[in-house]
Amino acid sequence: MAETQKISGDYFGSEENATEALLYLKNSHNQIYLSEAYNLLGICYRKLLNFDKAIEYYNQAAKIAKDSISKSIVQNNIAMVYFDKKDYTSALKILTALNASAIVQTNLSAKARVLNNIGSIYQTINNPAALSYLQNSLNIRLKTNDLPGMLSGNIQLAKYYAAKNKKVAASYALKAYNIATKIKNPDERLTALQILINVLPEKESKKEAIGYFTINDSLTKMRLKNKSEFASIKYNSKNTEAENLRLKNQQTQNKLQAQNDRVLKLVFVMIACGAVATAFFIVIVQRLKHKKAKIIEVYNTESRISKKIHDELANDMFDTMMFTESLHFDTDDKKETLLKRLDSVYEKTRDISRENSSVDTGNDFYIVLIEMLARYKTPQLNVLPVNTHSVSWNVLDEHKKVTIYRVLQEFMVNMKKHSQATLVVVKFTVADKKLHISYADNGVGIKKNNFFYKNGLQNAENRIKSINGTITFDDITKGLKISIAIPL
Repeated sequence: MAETQKISGDYFGSEENATEALLYLKNSHNQIYLSEAYNLLGICYRKLLNFDKAIEYYNQAAKIAKDSISKSIVQNNIAMVYFDKKDYTSALKILTALNASAIVQTNLSAKARVLNNIGSIYQTINNPAALSYLQNSLNIRLKTNDLPGMLSGNIQLAKYYAAKNKKVAASYALKAYNIATKIKNPDERLTALQILINVLPEKESKKEAIGYFTINDSLTKMRLKNKSEFASIKYNSKNTEAENLRLKNQQTQNKLQAQNDRVLKLVFVMIACGAVATAFFIVIVQRLKHKKAKIIEVYNTESRISKKIHDELANDMFDTMMFTESLHFDTDDKKETLLKRLDSVYEKTRDISRENSSVDTGNDFYIVLIEMLARYKTPQLNVLPVNTHSVSWNVLDEHKKVTIYRVLQEFMVNMKKHSQATLVVVKFTVADKKLHISYADNGVGIKKNNFFYKNGLQNAENRIKSINGTITFDDITKGLKISIAIPL
């Protein structure tokens, strides 16, 4: 953009954009573009008559120029700044050194440029050698068909002859005008017309004067239009840059959001894994507790059986053995006594067997349960099961059925041994997704020193807790009232 503005004559705009471009080029590794930017700034400041600034930027360009041709072009430009400053000695010193250098002697374009500039300085200081330099420069450009160079050479020769030979000056000016028109250089067309107006007679120069003002007016309008367009392009460029920056920021935010989402997902996965591991651990602990409870139950059952055998069967068997050894069975009374004792041992053996035998937990479980309760019924003791038919026994798993059976059996055994009760009521109800069992008898309750009674109830409590149920002893001093709740 800065280069285009320079060509269109907008040196202020070109300088502004070239300066902005430097901010980006300094951080890049492209030394060629950086050197061109410095050279462009030198040109702009020369046209804006800021000669010291122009020399400063030309020197910067010369420092980083990569090849000899580029360096010679920059040196030539510095010499012309000194020419504009009217420091002709410094300008000629640089140009003379360039003309003698190998790179200029072997490059026709560079040689023609240096010769033309030396001729222009000599012309300014009225050195007769000026014409030779100007003509040699134009001849080289004619050979190489360098149209911009030919335009510059014809302009310089037209200026040279303007005060010496107006006809020749007009000829060179006309050639310059035609070349400027061909390569579309409005500034040099104006310069050529200005020379024609000055060197031609007034009558003949009227056409050129009209052309001059027309071109000048068009050029002014074109530059104003270009300046407006460049401002619009720059505005749009800045908007585009701002939009790109916004999109880049949005993209960065999206990446951060995606990263945050991944972190959250990872956290959720870790939490889920932790929850699963915790649940697995709880299940394992519950299984171990259940297994431990079953082991304790087996141990207690074995201990209870062992105690019953020792306390009841062994003593009765021993008494029966002593009775048979000490007596002769010569009378019916003695035989009857022996039979009663043996029948008592048999009954106790059968009771122990029933208490510890497997329980039928099938569809007829409630019948098995009622029959168990009924076995404890005697002429002196009435046992009343209530609402057994109102319970959907099939919703209970096998372990819960066995637990209910053994707990109620434990109550009945303890009752028979210790309570002296004459009435037992066992009531079943369902409420709040739980099976509620209420046991009550009218016995003597539990005395503080009755260890065996309390131990039996403790076994029952352990069994209920193993199936996540609850057991409450409502009254243990005046009869016995127990409430049980088991999840369905």
